[in-house]
Amino acid sequence: MKLSDRYVLREVGGKGVLMPERVTDASLRTASGALRAITLSGSAFWMLQHFEGREFSRQDAVDAVCDHYEADRAIVEKDVSSLFGTLRSCGALED
Repeated sequence: MKLSDRYVLREVGGKGVLMPERVTDASLRTASGALRAITLSGSAFWMLQHFEGREFSRQDAVDAVCDHYEADRAIVEKDVSSLFGTLRSCGALED
């Protein structure tokens, strides 16, 4: 899988954000017209930057986060699954 070309990673106000690249695309806006930006945790931002522009698997993501943060694998697996679900639901993650 990979991040959609329709979204870009940015740091805004010290926070990692995944936001639409083309703001004229109506599908990337909410009903009120606001952009569909996703504020990311520090580890999610790091992981998405780590794989930006290339293909990766769920296992690649879990391994990278566990190695980088020396985190508990079971917790990381749960968090990565949740993040990927969110990213898929808004079209930011492509299989």
